[in-house]
Amino acid sequence: ALDFPDTRIRFPIDVPASPCPSIIGLEIISAQGKGFFDNLQIAFSDNLSCLIGPRGSGKSAIIESLRYVFGLNRTLAQLEQSGPDLVRKVKSLQEATLTNSVVRVIYQRDDHQIHILEATFDPKQEYATKVYDLDGNLLDVGDLQSSGKYPLRLFGWSEIETLGREAQRQRDLLDRLIPGLEEALGSRKELRTSLVEIRRSVESSIDKLASIL
Repeated sequence: ALDFPDTRIRFPIDVPASPCPSIIGLEIISAQGKGFFDNLQIAFSDNLSCLIGPRGSGKSAIIESLRYVFGLNRTLAQLEQSGPDLVRKVKSLQEATLTNSVVRVIYQRDDHQIHILEATFDPKQEYATKVYDLDGNLLDVGDLQSSGKYPLRLFGWSEIETLGREAQRQRDLLDRLIPGLEEALGSRKELRTSLVEIRRSVESSIDKLASIL
């Protein structure tokens, strides 16, 4: 630790007053005992956690369970650049390991609130997550990503390999760290849609004017 004090040593005054959003734990339960995981419970460190095991032990399945709970299946189309078969592999892995399973994620937000994110895997649904408080009360959270309260950056192995080779993806990753970026991107999308509609209107008016002339 003393050889690398900048990264290995922290004093109390260096610890942020508010905790960073983090995943505290994960649970995967097969209600009928037919899933890949019978009753899996994992607690994560607030610093660094490593999943170590042989091929086929379920390491990637755990990552893909997080992808499903956080609604990131809806952005799988973005992975096509990482390889033509990557999307198919992700979905196949999810179906093989999460079918007949309930996934629960214990998530701590930056406002200290701890919520339970729960989804029953359904290959026909890209998003099926419900949010509960610790007392089991259902909360009004329509979408984790759009709410901005449950940030997650997830990369499977193939995505990490692509990230290491492509500078544009590295820049995109850094851009995600900008506060309020999701809202800004949403506004940009709305403006571009509006511009397309205005362009069509202008082109229609030009055609009418040309026919008159």
